[in-house]
Amino acid sequence: MENEGICIIMRKDGRYMGKFVTGYGDDRKAQYQYVYGKTYEEAENKVLIGREIATRFLSCRYITVGKVYREWLNAVVNRVKESTLANYINKF
Repeated sequence: MENEGICIIMRKDGRYMGKFVTGYGDDRKAQYQYVYGKTYEEAENKVLIGREIATRFLSCRYITVGKVYREWLNAVVNRVKESTLANYINKF
């Protein structure tokens, strides 16, 4: 279904609000992005463009500095002295 995860409603102020799923968090709940437009078509176009961008870059979205740091720390754990490793752990 093409419009799965898309919702467009009219707000009280007359604008249209579009909502689409950009991904899922660590708790497996959907995360949404909101866009606004003066017409239904404008909001729909913004939703479709936003969803395309979100799905294209979804694989890189949840990489954090902490995750990269932990992976790096696991890679160097056997190559550095114990005191250096303790220093790295305490710094972050």
